[in-house]
Amino acid sequence: MKPHPRPAIIRKTVKWASTAAVGLFAAMWVMSTWRFVEAFGPNGTTVGLSAGRVYASSSVAIAVPMHWEILTGPSVNRGLGMSAPFEWKRFMPGEWWLTAPLWSLIAPTALVAALAWRLDLLARRRRAKLNFCSKCHYDRTGIAAGIACPECGTIPNPIAGPIAPFPYFVLIGDEQCFMRCDNQRELNHFEQMDIEDLVHWAWDIKGSKYRLVWDKKIGAHPELVAVDGIADFRAALDEYRKRLATAGSRGGARDRCDPDALLAVLRTMDAPGSGRAPEPRPM
Repeated sequence: MKPHPRPAIIRKTVKWASTAAVGLFAAMWVMSTWRFVEAFGPNGTTVGLSAGRVYASSSVAIAVPMHWEILTGPSVNRGLGMSAPFEWKRFMPGEWWLTAPLWSLIAPTALVAALAWRLDLLARRRRAKLNFCSKCHYDRTGIAAGIACPECGTIPNPIAGPIAPFPYFVLIGDEQCFMRCDNQRELNHFEQMDIEDLVHWAWDIKGSKYRLVWDKKIGAHPELVAVDGIADFRAALDEYRKRLATAGSRGGARDRCDPDALLAVLRTMDAPGSGRAPEPRPM
């Protein structure tokens, strides 16, 4: 299922069109500091660019050409026109004068461009959280991590956000114990500083291995490390069981995973229907 493409098309059109307009206006602004350009029209209209300002006028009292003519040359008054005034004068019917600094065109256009880029970035992050393809917006629900999009062939970006459904089994870095997370709220249980200072590994139900990272906008999310991480999961689980045996308890904390439950998860990963070949177990 794909979301309606029209909002994305409009957003991208506005983003690139406004960005191109900012570049065009900026080039005109710089050029006007050392050259002027004037265009004369057959209806008495004049449009010009000089010294960091743009101007236009209309007059019926002057001889007009039969077609548009362009005149250019070195600017007499050079400058960026930062103090150029906004002027609008009307002398009589059919005659008027308008002038404005070029920065007044760049500023609102740049604001629109910045807003469009920001909205597009938020939309990409939202699609990543909803497990949509970053290119064609195809719903990747049920598609294994690291598998190309069946619609356009794009391989998902591993740092864009969760690319596999919950639950995740997180190996807490400072305590070397496991915690099961069934939703984003539980994943955000890890505080930002804790994640920045320590390395927390996570596995999904299919055995893919992740490193848990922090993003200020979407909180904690897994960064794909390996599509097949069952061996690492088994090694971490064995170490966890040894630590519990040495401590003479099953962990104590209510949010820690029961090692027997983790063994059941491991058997599910190794099951024939999982699409993975079982790894040889030590005798």
